[in-house]
This record gives sequence, structure tokens and C-alpha cells, in this order.
Amino acid sequence: MTRPAAPDLSAAPLRVLLIEDNPGDARLIRETLKDIKGFRFTLEHLGLLAEGLKRLASEKPDVLLLDLSLPDSAGLDTVARVRQQAPSLPVVVLTGLEDENTGIEAVKIGAQDFLVKGQADGALLGRALRYAVERKRAEEQVLRQQEQIAALYEIGKAISSTLDIEAIARRLLEKIGLLLPPGTAVALSLWHPANESLEVIGCGDIGHGLRTPGAAAAASRLNRLVCERKAPVAISNAHAEADYFSGMDGFSAYAGVPIVFNDELLGVLACYATEGNSFHAHEVACLAALAGQIGTTIYNARLYQRSLTQGTAEKSILAGPMMVS
Repeated sequence: MTRPAAPDLSAAPLRVLLIEDNPGDARLIRETLKDIKGFRFTLEHLGLLAEGLKRLASEKPDVLLLDLSLPDSAGLDTVARVRQQAPSLPVVVLTGLEDENTGIEAVKIGAQDFLVKGQADGALLGRALRYAVERKRAEEQVLRQQEQIAALYEIGKAISSTLDIEAIARRLLEKIGLLLPPGTAVALSLWHPANESLEVIGCGDIGHGLRTPGAAAAASRLNRLVCERKAPVAISNAHAEADYFSGMDGFSAYAGVPIVFNDELLGVLACYATEGNSFHAHEVACLAALAGQIGTTIYNARLYQRSLTQGTAEKSILAGPMMVS
């Protein structure tokens, strides 16, 4: 596994929360961070775990420096209570020289790193904080990808269990929330080659904002782009692509993937988010994989419908009036 890269120091200051009951140690940590060349940070200091948990309930920093010997909590229980309150928060624990093994155990139960008080110079402290943020971000991304793989499996099972195209759309919209960020609007459109147009056959409740004339026109422009390219299109900033988003109030990001089977365009699976930068590369890849499943299912459903139609026509011919000579 490669070591995570340190964040860009030109970015926003790293927001550090320090929970430490010893004012002298807290002052030393602040001065140590100040000595790191180019390191931009803000530091908030609290003396009790109860105060820290209250703060985490309302506002989360980028990283937490946590003393394991506090007046109202000690040892690994301190880490456990923080993890319960803020499971996604990167944590670096502070231990005494005689408690190094406790620091190792803290990492095992969810902390990103530990430092022994008095042994961490500025470079080590700054690096531990930056890498803690990156490691936690990498862990969260891996977890998210695992959840998306499981969601793809669940959606695939749901949509492949029927040969009715409208039922496929319903089941897709019921399950796709497992795959995407909350508040994402989803629309499934089918391509009609005769008149070269897309028809929306499924749109979740969140997508009511897409039904206004201006939003519908913008959605059509974006979906047309997917059809022309026959490839995924992701736009993370509506302001940068104002021509495409014109009339689509309330939505700031778009990801659309073509639904293709045997190189035949069948439709577009489109997602719209209210926040920019909502669709990352791995999420677009998941949507593309899902579109592949949808394409196979729609093709099978149409094949089945054609066989039913053909069977009905044959029965009609056989049941027609007989010619008598």
C-alpha cells in the first residue's frame, strides 16, 4: 500500500481540535505547530472529553488530537466514545511514555495514529495530523466503494427479476439511493430511434424539480450530449457549464451514462445533485456498470415482449376463418 500524499499546504487551514487537560502541554502543542514552516492551521483547545463531545455534536474539525488521560475519561474508552460520536473524524491520540502500548491499541480500535507526549517535534506532529486526515479519507473511500459494490448487486437482483420495462424503472428508482449521495435526483430515459428522441420512463420523487419546462430542456441538452458521445458525461460545476444548466434551478452537478447493448443505444441513466462536485470518478464508474445491467435487462424485456407479440399474431392467424373450396 502506498503512503497517502500529504494535503496541499496552500489549501484551507487544517482545523485541529485538541482535547487536553494540561494547559502547559496544550501551549507546547500550539507553539510546536506554529514552528512548522508553511503549515496553516487553526487550533481549538478543550480540557474535558465532555466538552469535546459537545463540540463534535455541532461542528466537526478536520482532525482531533486526543489525550488519553483526561479528568472525565481515560484510556481506550476515550477513543471509543469519540468514535461513537464522530465515526468519520480522523483521530491522533496523545499518550505518556509509559502508555505507548495503549496508543497502539487505540490505533487498532479506530485512531489513525498516536504520538508520545514530549517526543513529537513539529515535523512529526504536522505529518501525523496531515496523514491522519488522508488515511481516514482513504478508509472512507474504500468503505464507500464496498457499499457501492453491494448496492450494485442489490440493484442488479431487483431489476433482473422482471421483464416488464416499467417495473424495471420502478425497482431501479427504489434501490438506486443505495448507490448515490442523499438528495440525488435520478431519471431513466429510453431512446426512440424512429424520431431520435428520449422518453423519460422513470423519475424519482426528488426529481420533481426536473419537470419544470426550463429544467426539462436543460436535462434534454445534457442527455443529448451523452447520446452523441455514447460515453459517460460528468459535470461537477454548473457555473462552469452554464449553457447546459441554463433553466435548471437548484441542481449543480450532473452525471449521465448511456444505456447500450450490443452497441445499440437504448437510453440514458441521468443523475442530478443539488451540490457541486457530487459525482466522483468511482461513482460514475458505478453508474456505468449499472447502465450495463439495465441495458441487458431492457434488451431481454424487449425480446420477451416481441416473442409475446409474435406468439399472439401466430395464434390469431391459426384461429382465423378457414377457406372452403
